[in-house]
Amino acid sequence: MRGRSCTIVLVGAYTVHRRWINYEITKSWQEGMGLAGIRIHDLLDQQSRSSHPGINPFVGFTIQSPHGYQPMSRIVKLHEPRGFDSQACYRWIQDNLSDIVEEAIRIRGRYP
Repeated sequence: MRGRSCTIVLVGAYTVHRRWINYEITKSWQEGMGLAGIRIHDLLDQQSRSSHPGINPFVGFTIQSPHGYQPMSRIVKLHEPRGFDSQACYRWIQDNLSDIVEEAIRIRGRYP
């Protein structure tokens, strides 16, 4: 994470259960990095199957804000790619990734 300004969490069916996800989310926020998620359940796996949407990994984290403590899931955005197939979802991610990063950095800047 050193030298980075933003962390994008790719959210699949089992992301929230991955060992390092909570660490990476916590560390990114503590380091003042922008933070956002992108759902990837519509992308096909090696057997050409799509998985179920995963749990929002930002639920369960709390952030101190100017208005008191708030759930991180109300502050950090979880994006849902649009498209009817994997190619359209990949294209949506490619077309929107830089805007997602910039927005995440802007949002993070509002919280000390």
